[in-house]
Amino acid sequence: MKNFWQTLEKPLFVQAPLDDVSDVVFREVLEKAGKPDVFFTEFTSTDGLCSKGRERVIRRLLKTKGQRPIVAQIWGNNVSHYTETAKLLEELGFDGIDINMGCPVRKVVGRGQCSGLIKNPKLAKELIDAIKSTTSLPLSVKTRIGFSK
Repeated sequence: MKNFWQTLEKPLFVQAPLDDVSDVVFREVLEKAGKPDVFFTEFTSTDGLCSKGRERVIRRLLKTKGQRPIVAQIWGNNVSHYTETAKLLEELGFDGIDINMGCPVRKVVGRGQCSGLIKNPKLAKELIDAIKSTTSLPLSVKTRIGFSK
């Protein structure tokens, strides 16, 4: 699969992935007002996508034809859920996947997810490897320089 990141002209104008903000409607406004070079979904739980609540969670991945290229930002800490989610994102026609390892929300971090993965580099590598071995979609990681600073 073609890596869209390699074909974009620099500098890039990228819409940031923000929870409860960067939904399909917000991106539609951006598309009409000043289309960025890359769109991101709000962050989406891999656990939620692999649960009975999937229909509610999958709404975070709605997109329009004009929102391209679009990267799905995901979070969680279950390797098999990452594999299943990567397959789903490819089926849904996403252009890339971004792992959220930057969110500092305590209840999420306390479960070893998002920036909590900074303290568990072995698991972080397993999650990255799971996606890379499942799909050819380009993969990026949103992270922090460190856990406490």
